[in-house]
Amino acid sequence: MSAGRTLADIGNVPAGQGRWQREYRIGQSGTVDLGRILAQVAVVPMACDRATLVGVDGDEEMLAALTAREDGGTLRITGEIPFKPGGGSGPFSGTFYGSGIQVNNFSGGTFISSGGSSHAMIINGREVDLARYVRIVVAVPAATSLKVSGLLGTAAIAGDLDGAVDFSPQYTAELSAPGSVASLDGDVAGSGTATVGTVRGDASIEVSGSGRFSVGRASGAVTAEVSGSGHVTIAAGTSRSLRASVSGSGSVCHDGIVAGSARLRVSGSGRVTAATVRGSVDPKVSGSGQITANGQTYRPRW
Repeated sequence: MSAGRTLADIGNVPAGQGRWQREYRIGQSGTVDLGRILAQVAVVPMACDRATLVGVDGDEEMLAALTAREDGGTLRITGEIPFKPGGGSGPFSGTFYGSGIQVNNFSGGTFISSGGSSHAMIINGREVDLARYVRIVVAVPAATSLKVSGLLGTAAIAGDLDGAVDFSPQYTAELSAPGSVASLDGDVAGSGTATVGTVRGDASIEVSGSGRFSVGRASGAVTAEVSGSGHVTIAAGTSRSLRASVSGSGSVCHDGIVAGSARLRVSGSGRVTAATVRGSVDPKVSGSGQITANGQTYRPRW
C-alpha cells in the first residue's frame, strides 16, 4: 500500500502532539499551500476554526527547517529539500528508477529510468537524500482548500474536504484523497499521481509526461488534457460535460455518464473513451489513435 493511501485512512494518521505543534488562523475557507519540502503530509478536515500543524517525526534538521507563514488567508508551509553530498548545479531534474534510463524532454529535462524497485530523485544535478523526509499532520477547517505546489513526497486527505484541491507539484508527488473534494485542478509534468474519490464540482486536469489521475466520480464539467504517456480516468458518476484531448500515447477514459456534450480529440497513438454521452459528440482523430463514444469507434479518415 502506498504512503498516500495509508495516510488517507484516518486510523493511520499519527496521533498525539508530535515533536511540536503550532496553530494558525486562516479562516473557515482559507488555503493550505504545501511548498518546497520533502515530506509525507496528512491533511485532516475537522470542525474547527483554525489550522493546526504538527511536526510528527522524521529528520530532525528538516523538521527544524520547516516554516509556516500566514499570507492573506493562505498558510504556506515550506522547508528544505536535503541533498546527498557531492554533485552540483545543472539542468537535469527527475526521478530515476532501476537501471535503464529513458529521457523525456519536459520541465527543463527529466530523466526517468525503468526496471528495478530502487529510485533516486535528481534536482538541478543533485541527488535528493530521500531518507531524510519528515512526517507532518495539518488539521484544517473542513472548507479549507489545498494547493500542492512544491511538495516532493506524499499528500493525503483523511476525510471529505469542502474546499478546492489544486494538485500542481513542481516535483514528483502523490496525492491520495479517497473522500470527496469541492473541485479539482491538476497540472502534472512528469510522473506524479493523484487519486480522488469524488469531485463534486468541476475537474480540470493536465498531464505532461507519464503522470496519472484517477477520479472515482466527477459531477461538474470535466476537462482532461494529456501530452505524453499519461492517463486520466473517471470511473463513474454523471458529469455535466467532457472536453478530452490526448497528444501522444496516453489516454483519457470516462466510464461514467456525460450528461451534456463531449469534445474529444486524439493526436498520435493515444485513446479517448467516453462510455455514455447523452449530448452531442464532437470527435477528431489524427495519427494511429482512436476515440470511442457510446460504443462507436472513431478513427482517422485517410
